[in-house]
Amino acid sequence: MIHQLTEKTELKIFQNIVDIHRLCISQSNAPFYPPEVIEEWLDQVNIDDTISQLKYSSWIVVEDEGEIVGFAQYSLPEEELYQMQVNPTLQRKGYGKELYEYIEEDFKKNNIKEMELYSVLNAIEFYKSLGFEKKEKIFLPMKKTKTELEVMTKKLG
Repeated sequence: MIHQLTEKTELKIFQNIVDIHRLCISQSNAPFYPPEVIEEWLDQVNIDDTISQLKYSSWIVVEDEGEIVGFAQYSLPEEELYQMQVNPTLQRKGYGKELYEYIEEDFKKNNIKEMELYSVLNAIEFYKSLGFEKKEKIFLPMKKTKTELEVMTKKLG
């Protein structure tokens, strides 16, 4: 089941998001990035930052039997999917696809014809399976390091 988050969402929900995000970085992303990138990335993930992003983006969670198993962040005005994360122990069970289908439907309801995202290296094949195409490689600057990402787009029919 998918739920939209708001400023009134309980803090424990945001803590679950932070925990899942940190697990994804330390387990799913870590084999694809240098340790210094992973360390800086983990330092940036916190509740306050996550809550502050509600002002300019939509956040959803997917639950299974009352437990949050994944989340996504996106922006309709920017026509961009910012991130989708599923607990690494529960990946490949359809939760990412469920999150994505909800987001794509929201984009279509708002007459958005194309979606863009910046994929982490380990998720490129997943996004390709959803119909995204690689556009270009970029290096997103953080405070001390840069994160290699793949810009991908999908036409929405």
